[in-house]
Amino acid sequence: MAQKHFSFDNDESSTGRRSSSPKRQTKVNQSKFTFTEGEKRRVNRRPVDKKSKGKFKLKKWQIALIVLAVLAIGGGTLLFVAGRDDGPVYGDRCKGILSLSTSVLRETETEMKNKHSSIENINISIQCKELRFDIKFASGTKAATAEKIVKEAVKLVDQKAGKNSYSGSSYSELFNYSNKVRQFEAYIYMTCDGNSDFPIYGTKLAGKDSFSFTYASIKDESTYKKAKK
Repeated sequence: MAQKHFSFDNDESSTGRRSSSPKRQTKVNQSKFTFTEGEKRRVNRRPVDKKSKGKFKLKKWQIALIVLAVLAIGGGTLLFVAGRDDGPVYGDRCKGILSLSTSVLRETETEMKNKHSSIENINISIQCKELRFDIKFASGTKAATAEKIVKEAVKLVDQKAGKNSYSGSSYSELFNYSNKVRQFEAYIYMTCDGNSDFPIYGTKLAGKDSFSFTYASIKDESTYKKAKK
């Protein structure tokens, strides 16, 4: 007669069935743990645009700074190239010009002022090939007198400079040509209070002994306006 098998709580088969539960629970817990971490990573992760990946985009203010920097560098280079000989204004215009000491100009100013009481102030300066005479005369000085005095001042500079004489001219190479290079031109500006002819503008071009004057008086107004520009 077959014996009936009784199942107890500690029976092996029962134990096997119960022991499977913790294993499943462990798997569930592990799956839940992995899912939770994965969710966290997916939440924190930003979407990546494959097209923009590896590309650097400049902001508007960065582009503006780059443009300004390029312009500054380009402008500086241009000034350097243009002025490598005689400065950014004159360029090669001053190449081959004869040297003229400032002491000659100061001596001429002193001598002319001591000789002519009508001169209140006189300043002679050099700008590339331009020798500029700025003279203020005392009130009552006539235009003809001012012209005579400034011509004397130009001649005195020429004499004190001590340059070689120039054929066919009463002035030296300083106001003519030297080594086929055009030399100094005299530019004159004269003022005088109380005289409608003033200010008077004058010029003496290189290679010519003659002077040209323009007056502020109404009789020469059109020429005066052209000279003033």
